[in-house]
Amino acid sequence: SEKGIMGQTNKKNQARLNELVQMNMQSDEALRSFGKWTRRKIETMITVDVHQRDVWDEIVKNKVRDTEDFEWQKQARFYWRYDLD
Repeated sequence: SEKGIMGQTNKKNQARLNELVQMNMQSDEALRSFGKWTRRKIETMITVDVHQRDVWDEIVKNKVRDTEDFEWQKQARFYWRYDLD
């Protein structure tokens, strides 16, 4: 694994979250110029990014280094495809 990748990824994710929060602080009139649902979309992205940040913090705190680790795998979504069984 690349040295420092966890910290770099965290910085990138935090920057995106900060940008979304700044966008959401604009007036309703300013955001409405982009479309009716813009504020709702930004708020949804903030919610998703906050969850992602919290999950990432747990992964870093638990020193997960392998995709086989339960802390990593519990974040994955798996669906059984009967047509391929």
